[in-house]
Amino acid sequence: MENLRGDIRESMEAKIQDYFARINFQDKAEVDLKTLTKLQLCHTSSIAFENIDSFTEQEVKIDSDSLFEKLVYRKRGGYCFEQNLLFYEVLKHLGFNVRPVAARVMIGYNEDEKPKRTHLLSLIDIDGAQYLSDVGFGSNTPALPVKFILEEEQENLHDTVRINKLGADYKFETKVVGEWKTLHCFNFDHVYNSDFELANFYIYAHPTSKFRNRLMISKIIQEGRITLSDLNFSFYPYDGEIVKKTITTEEELEKFLLKEFELPEEVLSKKLLEKLNLLN
Repeated sequence: MENLRGDIRESMEAKIQDYFARINFQDKAEVDLKTLTKLQLCHTSSIAFENIDSFTEQEVKIDSDSLFEKLVYRKRGGYCFEQNLLFYEVLKHLGFNVRPVAARVMIGYNEDEKPKRTHLLSLIDIDGAQYLSDVGFGSNTPALPVKFILEEEQENLHDTVRINKLGADYKFETKVVGEWKTLHCFNFDHVYNSDFELANFYIYAHPTSKFRNRLMISKIIQEGRITLSDLNFSFYPYDGEIVKKTITTEEELEKFLLKEFELPEEVLSKKLLEKLNLLN
C-alpha cells in the first residue's frame, strides 16, 4: 500500500512538472501569494478558454486524468470546469489551502434572478487572507487572484474589479467603460464533485446550453485579449482601438485557431466546420 501511494505521489509530481512546462512557469513553487499570482498569470496566458468539444457535441470529462490529458498533454483549452478544476488540482498538490466555490453566471440576468450554478472558481487562504482565483471565465477571466475584501476596487493587471454583497451572496464585478458589470454571484456553501458533474453535464449536453450552440474561444495575450464568437474574431488591445474580423473560409479559421489561439490541429474536425457552415 505504501509503494502504491508513493507511485501515485510521484505520478502526480510528474504531471505538475508537465503542467509547469505547459504554462511556462519557471519559478520555484512556494505556498505563497507570489506563486499563486504567477501561476494564475501563466495559466491564463497559456491555456485558451474554449468550448469546441461541447460545441461539436462531444462528452467533456472533468476527472483529474482527463483534465491533464486534454489541457496539458494535448495542449487544448477548456471551459470553467476544466480550467478551474485543473488549477484546483495543481494548487492542492502544491499544498495550498484551497477549496472550490460554485457560482451563478449573471451576464444577461438581472440581479434579482437566480440562474443555474454553472460556474466554478477557487478560494485560497494565504497568511490569514482569502483570495479568489478564476482561470476560466472566458473573455472576462481575471489574469490575477482577487483578494476577498468587500467594496474595494482592485487593479487586476489591466482590469478593475471588486466584490460586493448581493443579498445573502456575493457578486463579482468588473469595470467596463466606466460602468460596473456583474459577472457572477457566489457564496461559500460546501460543494461536492457530484455538484460539478451535474452542472458540467448540463453545460456540454443540454440542447439549450449556449456552450452547445455557440463557439466561444478567448485568450489573454501580451497586447490584450482575443476572442472568437462563432466566426467573429475580436482583438481588445490594452492600448489602441478594437479590431474585429469575420472569418469566411476554412483556411482563415485554421489560421486563427492554430496561430492566434495556439490550439492543436485536432480541433479542426468535420463537425466543427459543419456547425460553422464552412465545410467545403
